[in-house]
Amino acid sequence: RVLRSSSRFLCGIVPMLKPFWVAFFLFVLTSSAYPCKWTIGGKTYDLSSLKKPSGQKWELQIPSSFTYTFNFCDNVEGDTTMETECVGKLPGIGFQWYSSNNDNANVTRAELEAGQCNGGCQRLGQVDKLIAPPTELDTSEYPTGGIKVTYDGGNFCGSAGIDRQLALLVVCKPDGTGPKSVSEDHCKYDIVFEHQAGCPQTAGPTLTLTEPTSATVWAQGKAEKIRWTTTGSITTIDKIELLHNGADAQTIASDVSNTGEHTYTVPTSVDAGSGYTVKLTAGSVTAESDEFSITQAKSITVTAPTSTTVWTQGKAEKI
Repeated sequence: RVLRSSSRFLCGIVPMLKPFWVAFFLFVLTSSAYPCKWTIGGKTYDLSSLKKPSGQKWELQIPSSFTYTFNFCDNVEGDTTMETECVGKLPGIGFQWYSSNNDNANVTRAELEAGQCNGGCQRLGQVDKLIAPPTELDTSEYPTGGIKVTYDGGNFCGSAGIDRQLALLVVCKPDGTGPKSVSEDHCKYDIVFEHQAGCPQTAGPTLTLTEPTSATVWAQGKAEKIRWTTTGSITTIDKIELLHNGADAQTIASDVSNTGEHTYTVPTSVDAGSGYTVKLTAGSVTAESDEFSITQAKSITVTAPTSTTVWTQGKAEKI
């Protein structure tokens, strides 16, 4: 699987091309159009922190071979050092071209342009051809784990009979600083990259209000239910508040055990109307319901008969 320097691979892997540069451009595109964050088996991986600003790129140079220059989460930008063939093959996830910094006298320009070399530049994949879904790295090979994202759609590889593919293997390493190695197997290219971004994100606790909803109508004086769900280590709801048009109306309860439910009797002092929400706070985690309404309490008062009333059998009496 490692890059070889045999005579068969000199044309495609360890060429000499003067006075050209060698570079390989790689990116995992995840701007507004393409993903850079995935959840696999309940673990979330986010590679967006690896994106370099415009004009900057990651780089890995292999002695007597290629220079690999790449970015994450955005298109690879062409620059003045790219030879003409690569500029004509944009856009793509990565490009392979040759550098005068990595000389090899065994390959001539004619050889580069013949057979599997197909000129001085190869596109190795395209950003809109993500081979989904990405997979987690095999911990038998990478004990700390990580994520592998693979792209198809490179230039056709005659020797393998397929379009070239490019994979980015981001290994979980909190103190990792970037690219470490490259390998190729039948026109499938892997870049191994060590970084904190290869470690799954630690999910914090969550709090979600399920009742009241936008269809809820509370009534003054009536016992109403507040319901919620949580994930993570939330044992107590620090505060349950009633808000009206975003402002505090009153504190419903404090230090409530996380049972997922609380009963609240709506005071008659709370004005009837719309624009009410319930807000829950548990440490740094909060949740707020949709807006709902509160109606006036409905009641009947009997004014007659009274304690002084005397009814007579057979006589019509007023209630």
